[in-house]
Amino acid sequence: MQNPADRKWWHVEPPCNLNVNTLTVDAYGALAAADRALIGTVDYIGIAYFWAQEYKYPMRDCSFALCRRVHKAFLGAGLAPDGVSPEHQEIINRVTRNVYKKGQEPLGLTLAKARGDR
Repeated sequence: MQNPADRKWWHVEPPCNLNVNTLTVDAYGALAAADRALIGTVDYIGIAYFWAQEYKYPMRDCSFALCRRVHKAFLGAGLAPDGVSPEHQEIINRVTRNVYKKGQEPLGLTLAKARGDR
């Protein structure tokens, strides 16, 4: 059996699954609070929100695993997890596989234009 201290064997997902639907409200709250402290680190779990308000629509339906992938991609690109930029939008689109019809803009750009932030 692999030594848990040797993280080389650790793949994208941990070797166990946690069904958060079976947690009590207090237990989920404690887990979410702990995860908020891990935002910006490689140990982020995927429960706490880390993204900017501009990305709430493309990110709201993401699983914990997908949130971890977006977070990891932000860190890998040297971006702040709660930042707003075309690079953030591109990473979210690529990782979550948001596909837009030809001529349609990503939601973040549409909202910025509606607010007058051209």
